[in-house]
Amino acid sequence: EQEEESVERSSKTRSLEQKPKASIRRLLRLVNHQHTRAVIDEIEQIAQELGDLSGIKDGQWPFVNIRDVRLLRCLLKAGLNPEITDDNNQTLLWQCASSAPCVNLLLKRGVDLERRSDDGETAFVRSMYAESIPAVKRLIEAGANPTVRLRWHITHKLEHNKKLAQIVVVARVQWRRK
Repeated sequence: EQEEESVERSSKTRSLEQKPKASIRRLLRLVNHQHTRAVIDEIEQIAQELGDLSGIKDGQWPFVNIRDVRLLRCLLKAGLNPEITDDNNQTLLWQCASSAPCVNLLLKRGVDLERRSDDGETAFVRSMYAESIPAVKRLIEAGANPTVRLRWHITHKLEHNKKLAQIVVVARVQWRRK
């Protein structure tokens, strides 16, 4: 009996110690989850084990909102293309548009500010939708076109967020003066 218990315990210990093998599929699944510290730790580990994420192609990347600069930095460091798009042609910049630190990191990588999704949205439009005033300001500073056509859901946000509306109006006036 003692021998059986010992074997059972050692097999349980081994199964607890064994982690699933690092794979692009597993990484993408984790990226698609809530970005808690534990999930980001696991993503960092997988990215490090894989070594190169440059093989992830446009359309393979999931539709996610990335707000954590540590997560973004780890993905970029592992070779993720900063211009990658999801299956709706939304760029990584678009996906990060609610986080000024993430926007800033991507701008340092030279991403295209005016690249549009299949819905015709730029990262600037997405940042307005997210009502992220710091990201909106950063994108304007970087040269994003504030005169882009806005759909009703964005104009609705501007009607209810006067501070955001004021920033956009001023940016549009200054853009026209250039």
